[in-house]
Amino acid sequence: MRAAPPKVITAPSIAACLDHADRTLAGPPRKVWIERVPGVGEMLARFVVQPLDLCKTTNQLERLPRWQKGKVAREIEEYIAPQLVHLRSGRLPLLGRPMIRAIRFSSREPDRTTDWSKIPIDVLSVRNARQRARQRATSGRRAQGLGIIVDDRPACLDLRTWWEYAPAGRAFGYFEIWTGC
Repeated sequence: MRAAPPKVITAPSIAACLDHADRTLAGPPRKVWIERVPGVGEMLARFVVQPLDLCKTTNQLERLPRWQKGKVAREIEEYIAPQLVHLRSGRLPLLGRPMIRAIRFSSREPDRTTDWSKIPIDVLSVRNARQRARQRATSGRRAQGLGIIVDDRPACLDLRTWWEYAPAGRAFGYFEIWTGC
């Protein structure tokens, strides 16, 4: 008797991730403690990051050498930049206090304080001239930063994060950029 072939789980496409997010957010939260925060202003863009392994938690980031953190940031920037082409043609960075809703879709709920959205949010930020010069001098590479938000400080950004369910092997990070207040 032959053994069954191993089950292959393929990563969902960006469109499939967006569809899953739409369907999930249209219904009630899966758990009573999930607090969904409505967007403020007008939604300007949305994007996904997958595999979710790119969205490192605080504990995972602490264990990485500095060069590897930069590599992860470059991979995320290369993945999300094409999803934000239409936004990047507008007037940037966004002024005021824009809002970002960051939702982690996975089969297991993370700790509330994991800060899994740190690197994707940093990639959306403007890098100042001193940071760009220092990075060019030390690595020869340009600094990351799509220039969409000014900074990720609470005074400059209303960041709301939470968890929603996605089947095992189909995890992704979902982000919405709103004009805010």
